[in-house]
Amino acid sequence: RDLRLHDNPLYAASRLDGREDARVIPAYCFDPALFARRLAVADARWDAAATGPFAARFLLEAVEDLRGALRALGTDLWVAHADPASFLPSLVGVLLAHPAAAVEVRWGEEAGTEEARAARRVLRALDRLPGAERLVVRA
Repeated sequence: RDLRLHDNPLYAASRLDGREDARVIPAYCFDPALFARRLAVADARWDAAATGPFAARFLLEAVEDLRGALRALGTDLWVAHADPASFLPSLVGVLLAHPAAAVEVRWGEEAGTEEARAARRVLRALDRLPGAERLVVRA
């Protein structure tokens, strides 16, 4: 969830590659699983979402700030409310449909079991794409 540009290693790496023909397509995916109700083990009164209302508001504001910063640089942010293992491979699949396109996917690693599980799901989905042999994935 690196949502700032000024100290974002992914953004810095994309700018430092120096390829004039390279295009960066920033994307952020709100995973519905992070906002879904999670059942408490003992008592339904303790059911809660992984991302509560205050964290959700902060996240929305951070994504909107990132979108504004990217627009100021002449690009935009693709935002989706979808399962990342579906949305990101769909986006990458469109890019891979162009035979000459070399596609590189980068994302920031996050600590945590759920985040690692989500990253593995996205990687497996990317590996199944037609043209995946032309895909470079960097975390």
